[in-house]
Amino acid sequence: MDVVSPPRYRRFSTARHGLEPMSGDELPAYTRRNTLAQPVARPEPTEHVFLLTEKNRTFVTLKLYSSAKSSKSLPTFFEKENINGTLEINADKGDSIQSITAIVTGRIISGSGSEDSFKFLSQSLPIWSKSSDVPRAPSPTDAASKSKLLGRCEWPLSIPLPATVTIPNESGSMQTYRLPETFLERRTPASIQYDFTIQISRGMLRTNST
Repeated sequence: MDVVSPPRYRRFSTARHGLEPMSGDELPAYTRRNTLAQPVARPEPTEHVFLLTEKNRTFVTLKLYSSAKSSKSLPTFFEKENINGTLEINADKGDSIQSITAIVTGRIISGSGSEDSFKFLSQSLPIWSKSSDVPRAPSPTDAASKSKLLGRCEWPLSIPLPATVTIPNESGSMQTYRLPETFLERRTPASIQYDFTIQISRGMLRTNST
């Protein structure tokens, strides 16, 4: 079951779409700051709400705050922005949740087959685990600090997106590229897509939720 639609990621750049290699001799652009200009107020972020229901109850509520113009649009994130939001789980006695993880992935898709997809980004953030050996994200609710989730549990989310990724190039050598922006055109077979997933792992004989 899908909790969220794939978020959009955009970079403030007029360069062509795709992965751009970083040169060791490349210097960052420099822009003189105009101290006389009035500061530009940032618009309020748009709230996107995603629900997952089980047994006639709201099991998961995920709220994301993005730069999208409308809450009906896909979440939009720009370079150097964090994926901010909140995750709320209403845990029942029989849920037997083992762990909760937030996952950000980026893929280049060139066809409809599974072999036509290349994952260039995979970033995981542990939110909660039954095991005390795994770090837990801070939570304002007492129920989220226990070894068994029961009742309403909430976690604030703030996940940074990396500016670059290091992947093998055509010759097999590792090379660093700028993180590309989302690219999707109807008449173009190739696309660049980002996904934000909340993975809820359960005990034996129970189906996981994503």
